Amino acid sequence: MVTEIMVIDVLLAQEILGSRGYYTGELDKGFGPLMETATKKYQSDCNGACGSADSIMKPRPGRI
Repeated sequence: MVTEIMVIDVLLAQEILGSRGYYTGELDKGFGPLMETATKKYQSDCNGACGSADSIMKPRPGRI
């Protein structure tokens, strides 16, 4: 079930990844193929510091 919070989280992630050059798609609040690729690339470039390159966005411990 998709909630309003999840949609806002995806939009925020699109904006952040876009500002860092990873996401080039529309800010559409959807987690499509471009967003998945951008998330995996960002995670990979962080060398594990921001999660494994699995495209799953999770809060960092202590940051909820």
